[in-house]
Order: sequence, then structure tokens, then C-alpha cells
Amino acid sequence: MRKIIPVSLALAFFTLLIWLLVDLAWSTARGGSQMPLYSAYRFDPYGSAALAQFFHAAGRRVTLLTHPILPHGTAGVLINATDPYTSGILEDYSTPKHYNPHLLHWIADGNTLIDFTQNATGLTAFFKLRVLGLAKPWDSAQHKHHKSPQKKHAKLPPPHHLFLLPENAPAWVTIMQNGRSPHLLAPWIKNVPWHYSRAAGSHLPAQRRLLQLLAPAYFIIPQKDTHWQILAKTKFGPVVIERHLGRGRVIFVGSPWLMLNGGIAHAGNLDFLQAVLPDKPVILDQWSLGAGHNYTTLDILRRYGLIPALLELIVLLLAYAWSCRGYPAVPAGDSKGPVRSSVEHIAMLGHLYQSSLSEPELFQWVNHEITHRIAAALRCRPEQMPVYLQKQPESVRQGLQSILVRLQMVERGLAEPSAKSNARKAARRRTLADLITQSWHLVKEIQHGRNPGSKPATDNPVAAGRKDGN
Repeated sequence: MRKIIPVSLALAFFTLLIWLLVDLAWSTARGGSQMPLYSAYRFDPYGSAALAQFFHAAGRRVTLLTHPILPHGTAGVLINATDPYTSGILEDYSTPKHYNPHLLHWIADGNTLIDFTQNATGLTAFFKLRVLGLAKPWDSAQHKHHKSPQKKHAKLPPPHHLFLLPENAPAWVTIMQNGRSPHLLAPWIKNVPWHYSRAAGSHLPAQRRLLQLLAPAYFIIPQKDTHWQILAKTKFGPVVIERHLGRGRVIFVGSPWLMLNGGIAHAGNLDFLQAVLPDKPVILDQWSLGAGHNYTTLDILRRYGLIPALLELIVLLLAYAWSCRGYPAVPAGDSKGPVRSSVEHIAMLGHLYQSSLSEPELFQWVNHEITHRIAAALRCRPEQMPVYLQKQPESVRQGLQSILVRLQMVERGLAEPSAKSNARKAARRRTLADLITQSWHLVKEIQHGRNPGSKPATDNPVAAGRKDGN
């Protein structure tokens, strides 16, 4: 039981820790094998992996933003492409105005935001822009109940281009979400000329100065706002606009098609991106698309370099559990004497020694074996035995004294004239065998710190019929 409880507790803790880390990592995970539209993790026509690879091949540092906030100290160009129904990192619902004030400060510090959006966001509301996208055939009945609030804005496009959020996704959104052929998007593709001051002196062919956009949204700028520069527009209104904010810039594009894998190589889309984006590190916002994860326990451990410490803690717990396994307890009570197989082994060794050694040599061997065996049990050298015996119980001292006295009697018997008789030799051999067994019991008594009790010599078949060899 001593070794089962610690091991069980360590295994339970280890299992709980692994489950907790995995659960925290996956419970806030976003995305998967079917990555969302416009994501840089998609390599089909409706992802932006080609854009990330292009910037990487051009020598720019490309970062995929998979968290809801920009890392501290990050600088460069943030490219945000949102699906038609969300706005992701541009929003901050902790404030009544919903736009992200931290993002505005980040732009004002000299960075650039290019936002590909087809619907209104908290940021467009901050700049008082109207976004007309997701076109739906105009319903005159709805028009009577929903008067246009845009009287103070510039001239509006025809009624059938006003923004009304459809009950169902537009056909072009359905085609993209189902991964169907990009050729089916042709009815919604528009080629729009673009103009930019940096490219004013370029000699590009006319057909390459067109933007190919998919169902572009239109931006209505307040009449008194002169900060905006129109980069591309149609007869219904501007589709690409730009303005300065502090030392940075904000660019709104009414369609993400020009940055997607299926549209980046068409018309002048890539030329436009190269013209408007400064030569700075690029940050592709994946969080707003639903690809990425929030800050988790694993992120915190990795950010502060605590993963090695966690592994070391796990190893220490396992090592501690292993060291607490324990060993079988020694049963209480008298120690058992040698089993029959041990006794027979000793008898066989005695017979071999008798056949190969003379009696004086055999006596010297037994005397040496007994002395060193007891000294090892006392953990001292043979000459230090009298000192260490003072710390032992009286029974141990008496047992050793008895062994020494009998050894002296055997040694004196070897010097007597009748020592060569067969009866005397047999008696001395039995005495020496009995002394080996007695010393074994004495060692056990010293090791266990208790008196196991002495057994009659007749219990040992080797010592049976013993007589004193004096």
C-alpha cells in the first residue's frame, strides 16, 4: 500500500495536468482543417497564402497575427480582410463607440492599415463613412418604411445599390464558401481604374492600371471631410480611399479579391499593392477571420520560457513517486534458520573443504570467516570488535563469547596427542559446522537489533549428534 498511493497520486496529477493544458489550448482554438475565407492558411483561390509568400519572397518579414491584439512594440503594415459579416480586430466592444482605440494609436505612430471590407465596421463609423455593399434588389415597400439617413452626405448611388443586409448570403459568398470554381464569380467581377500619386510617372500599360474587384462596396465620404484621397472609383462611388492619421495611413478597399490567391495575379492588383504599401514588415490579420487562438496557458508558458521548468517539475514528481515506492517490510518474530537447501549446500562445502584442506587449514578458514562475518555485521574492522561490542545487547556479547570459547577449545584439541583419532576429527568437524551456523544467527541478531532466540543444535542436520571437541 505504501508504494501504490504515491504512484497513483503522481499519475493522477500528471494526467490532470496534461488534460488541463490540452483543454485550455483547444477550448479557445479557432480554425481547423477547413480554414475560413481569406485566410493565409488557405491555398485555394479564396485564401491569401499567395500574398504571404509574395511578401516573404520579396524579403519582407511576414507575421500572421493569431491573437486579438497586436504584440507590444510591433510596427509595419497591418492587412485586415474581413468576411462580409464581421470586423474582428477593428472592433472593441468594451467601449461605447466600438472602434479599437489602441489600433488608432498604433496607426498614428507611423504605421499603415489597409482594410479590405465590404461592410460597415466600428472603424468606418469612427471616420463617419457609409459603406454600401452586399447589394440586394431594392424593395419599394421597405423603402417607404426606411427613409435614407444620408441626406448630409454626397450624392447617393441609385436605390438598387443601397445597403440592405440580406437575409441569405449573396450568391458570390456562397460560391466562395463552398469552394466552387472562381469562373462562376464572373458576373460580380468589376475592373476599376486606379490612380496613385506614387505611380504618376510610371509607364505601365493601361490595362495593368486596372483593379479587378469582386462585388466591391462603395464608400460615401462626408462632404466636409477633405482628408480622404480617392484612389479608385466607379460611377456609383469610390471603392478605394486613403487618408493620413497622425504619422500613419489608413486605406479602405471595398473588396478583398485583389489580395486573394484567385485575384492577386489579375489586372493591376499586385502593382496596386506594391504601390500603396510601404517597405515595412507585413502583418496579416488572421484573428479577425477566425483563424488563430486566444492567449492560453501554453502561450504564457512559452512566452516566459517556463516550458523547460514545467518538464523538470514533471520529471521531479515522477522521480519522487518512484523513490517512494518503498520496500517489503521485514516480518516480525524470530528469524528463520537456513532452509534445507542452504543446509545441504553448507554440508557440501564442508565436505569439499574437508577433502581439500588439512584440519589446521580448515580451522584457520572457519576462524577467519566467523571473525570477518561478525565484524562486517558490526561495521568495523576485526581488531575493533571489542569496542563495538560494548554497544550491543548482552545476548550478542554472550553469543560471541561462546563462539570464541568453542573456537579456542577446537584449537587446543588440535594440539593434543589424541587429535588424529577419527572420533576426535569427526567431533571437531561437527563443532566447526555448528559454529558457522551459530555465527550466522548472531549476524542476523546484530542486523535486526533483536534476539531471534537460539535453536538446539539438533535442529541442524549438520550439527546433529554434536560433541564438544576438546
